Amino acid sequence: MQDFRTFRCLAEGLDRLGYEGNTANDVRRALVRAEKIYNEPLGAIRVDLDAFDARWRGKVSALEHGFRSRGGFEKWRSNVRGALKRALGLKALGDAGADDRRLADEWQQLKDYVAERSGNGRVFGPHREITLSILIERARLAGRSPHQLDPTWLREEYDALHNKRRKGFMRAAVFFNELVRHRGAHPNLGNLLPQAPCQLPRSQRGKQYAGAALPESLLADVEAFIEHYLWQGEEPLVRDHLEDAERSVQSASSYRSAISWLVREILEAGLMKPEEITSLSDICRYQLLRQVAGIFRTRALDEVSHLRRDATSLHTYVCRVSYIARHWVRVSAEEVERLKRLRKKKAIKNHRVGKMGEEREAFASALLDNLRIRSAVLGLPETTLREADVLLGHWDDLSLSARMRCLRLAVCACQAAILLRAMALRATNLRSITFRGKETTIVFKGEARKAGKISIPGRQVKNNRELGCPLPPDCEKIVRRFVEVYRPLLVTAHPYGKNASDSDFLFPGTLADRPVDASVFAHCFEIGIRAAGLDMTLHMCRHAIATLILYENPDRLVMVADWLGIDPATVRKHYGFLDSRRAAELGQQHMQKLIREARRRTPVRSRS
Repeated sequence: MQDFRTFRCLAEGLDRLGYEGNTANDVRRALVRAEKIYNEPLGAIRVDLDAFDARWRGKVSALEHGFRSRGGFEKWRSNVRGALKRALGLKALGDAGADDRRLADEWQQLKDYVAERSGNGRVFGPHREITLSILIERARLAGRSPHQLDPTWLREEYDALHNKRRKGFMRAAVFFNELVRHRGAHPNLGNLLPQAPCQLPRSQRGKQYAGAALPESLLADVEAFIEHYLWQGEEPLVRDHLEDAERSVQSASSYRSAISWLVREILEAGLMKPEEITSLSDICRYQLLRQVAGIFRTRALDEVSHLRRDATSLHTYVCRVSYIARHWVRVSAEEVERLKRLRKKKAIKNHRVGKMGEEREAFASALLDNLRIRSAVLGLPETTLREADVLLGHWDDLSLSARMRCLRLAVCACQAAILLRAMALRATNLRSITFRGKETTIVFKGEARKAGKISIPGRQVKNNRELGCPLPPDCEKIVRRFVEVYRPLLVTAHPYGKNASDSDFLFPGTLADRPVDASVFAHCFEIGIRAAGLDMTLHMCRHAIATLILYENPDRLVMVADWLGIDPATVRKHYGFLDSRRAAELGQQHMQKLIREARRRTPVRSRS
């Protein structure tokens, strides 16, 4: 398998990989097209499945890379990835070596054993062999048998993966450890499993308090602080009369994450023992926070670290802990000043703090450069609704997965219609919209109303700013269709039997007192976005519209801030890159003008 080092070797040796006929032609065309997509010669593109997955798995903007649709991109990716797997020995070939065959047989034996005992009411539960798939894939790439897995390798593989694949890898590792822990109940596995469970990789963003046996007094103090933060110290009897007192639960969760980070770093560095942390006043101090920040920063600068050097998470953590120190622990005025200086240190407050994330900025730039992406974004509501209507026309003949896709596309059409036609709401506010009941936030045009509107009270918004806007006709048309046609199917005919409650929420969940789950809501948008060949989250949708408006009308900064429901200063920081881009373009225009004038004034020498 060592002959296949580059894409050129792959394209020239497909027959040795078992490809023939039309399949070989399709794969060869996909490999040749990679030259244009990578903007490199085929001989310079290495055969590296890890690098390929890191670049092309997950959310990828198909239109940005020259594909006409998401389907075309996925076909190209499938063809190239299949060839890479064959070249690396992940697919059985007749000329595979003895070690390759032994490795494949051991993992296949383990997978078959789990598959035979998976299912509802069976030993392992449903689809557990699929859970193991990513672990098997990574282990075979590394040339490791099941009994050769160890904590160091698990840590390295976990760090190399991203998003859903990282979570899937962790689930597979947990299940594999369960097999090892109960190896006595599985004698057929024999010597396949290691002698003891492997230590699992540490989550890169801990949400629990480090898993240590911490004193109850600390946990009680954390809950007391969160209660104080949410209600600004007001007594329970007063809260019902304060419209804007309650703060965002999501914002409160970021303080839990900061406390968890601080506790974990303190314990791992050996600065304190678990039993010594009895309250927040023991850890939310300048000296300790400075030590922890230094340790974290040193680790981020390590070349092999998974932490990004330009990430803003350290600054966020330091700000959250400083807030607790000031407003809950109530440290001295001198320590408050020290904490203030700590937050402003260059090592903590890097150049990305307060600015738009690099990924979002890259998307915004692509939006300005690529007309196809811009058209796809602006036409997203109609595109997704059109595809949903086509599927709905064949509802009775559709498979369960196709019906689910139909409903998800309809949800995406409704989401996009509100975001792109009415108001660029935050995902939390969009998900919580109600269309009936006492606190209706979206009202349709009727006999008594000349126009529909959206009105969200300040207590439901992140920064307590009341949001409101008229409901444009093209937006109302799509939202009405969703309410009248697709929403009833979610309530009474859910393809998988998980009927939503017929609540007052526009996007209903399974419970009557809350909307659809946030992850389900985001997944529906992702399905629609991929159908349009885009890579964009709900939050990036806000950035998309703001980018287009501000680039054409830079003087509309205050208007955009009001429309987004944020402060003008935040808009100025987030979209500052547009000023640089506009300045460069204006500079080029002036230079071209000067060049033309200089050429006109330069006398043309007469030919002799």
